[in-house]
Amino acid sequence: MIKILLVTIIFLLQTACGPTYIHSILLTESKFDPQAYGIVIGAIELEETPSQQEVNSDFNPEEIYKVYREALSKTLKRYSLEHKPGKNKITTNITILGYKEGNAFIRWLSPAGGESRIQAQATLEIDGQIIGGVENQMTIAWGGLYSIGGWRMVVKRSAINIGTRMCQEAFQVNLKKNCQPLD
Repeated sequence: MIKILLVTIIFLLQTACGPTYIHSILLTESKFDPQAYGIVIGAIELEETPSQQEVNSDFNPEEIYKVYREALSKTLKRYSLEHKPGKNKITTNITILGYKEGNAFIRWLSPAGGESRIQAQATLEIDGQIIGGVENQMTIAWGGLYSIGGWRMVVKRSAINIGTRMCQEAFQVNLKKNCQPLD
């Protein structure tokens, strides 16, 4: 009985994320050489401010932008895709299409009751011309104390997945096997 309970707990801890998807598109025929091109993180913005029911009273979009920028920057650096002097610039602008902060206590009481969710869209642009983009949604639908700060987890995971997908889809040297998601 204890083994079944332990296996169930481990399974539930590993599957606490809810629906996740990533869509990407590259509008050019060829992929970019990471030695010649680098990505600069441009604007990060909310498409619309979440309602009061979706966030607590101390909601601060600047904190979301900061966490997103740090995680995406770290991902681009890991894949050597950050812009450096001498490289051509690809700009990515991030629009957060939907955001829900969630509540760990409610997630603990009721699955999906206090979910943390983000839906983001990133464009890839050269000289103001859109050449591609990535859109994803990340959710933490249930969980207990370990999911405290779930809003931060979904924001980081969204940024990491967008950076990984950019690496996989837009750059020729960094094939999918070289652009593994961060752990």
